[in-house]
Amino acid sequence: MAEKDLFSLLARLRNEPDEREWLEFNDSFYDPQTIGEYFSALANGACLAGESRGYLVFGIEDKSHEIVGTRFYPYREKARGNQDLIIWLSSGLDPKVGFNIHELNHPKGHVVIFEIISAWDRPIKFHGKAFIRVGASKMVCNE
Repeated sequence: MAEKDLFSLLARLRNEPDEREWLEFNDSFYDPQTIGEYFSALANGACLAGESRGYLVFGIEDKSHEIVGTRFYPYREKARGNQDLIIWLSSGLDPKVGFNIHELNHPKGHVVIFEIISAWDRPIKFHGKAFIRVGASKMVCNE
């Protein structure tokens, strides 16, 4: 995605009045397990909300939507067993939903946007559990 398109996407997401079933802002790094759970919840939430994508955005304060920057660089991070984070996240998703990682060096700070493809024919699970968002809360989904 071109840089100008990333700036437009970030502006569109920040203009949402609140976090949604398909949108999560965070100003710091989650542990790898929590990121995977959010992938599941946001993909499933996007499906239920009729959205084609869910978004997990780092470097944004969740209440004000102000850009605060993050020290999270996903391609440098490790997960369990010292495995690369991206490979570990991908291997934990079932079915293998696609996701893209966008990094943006905004003048106010580094921003990371995970763009997660919406679930479409069954819930997306992470390491055997499906998650869902209800408002801004993530929880295990009872199938």
